[in-house]
Amino acid sequence: MNMVLLPMTDEEFDKALNAQQWTFAKTYAKTAPHEYFLRTANPDLFWELKRRIAELGVEQLFYTTKFQYYFWKGYKYWGYDLVMNRTNDMREYK
Repeated sequence: MNMVLLPMTDEEFDKALNAQQWTFAKTYAKTAPHEYFLRTANPDLFWELKRRIAELGVEQLFYTTKFQYYFWKGYKYWGYDLVMNRTNDMREYK
């Protein structure tokens, strides 16, 4: 059986973001500071962010690699297969 997740309202989304424990990415502290959480820690929030990135995100370069980013209330979000990232550092890395 396949489960279909309904999109979160903005209010539900804010609540989930504020409740989520984010881990600071120490290896990028000086070069590209950000924090992250793993998909297994909060699948509902992970997939909601993936949906928002795909539907509402904008493309930007991170040096030579193109990424799709979603901007929400002072943070920039992007993700991979197993990890979701965010930063309040709005620099563009070129």
